[in-house]
Amino acid sequence: MKAEFEDEDSGYVFEVETVTHDGAEMEVVIAASTGEIIKIEIAD
Repeated sequence: MKAEFEDEDSGYVFEVETVTHDGAEMEVVIAASTGEIIKIEIAD
């Protein structure tokens, strides 16, 4: 698992990269100010 705090055009976000239980890579982008999940991306 890897997490980063970044300054995007839309504001500050946390980008979290992890691996699902079945081995797929997943990236989740979370708004730092609200905790809202902005994007979930799962690699095939």
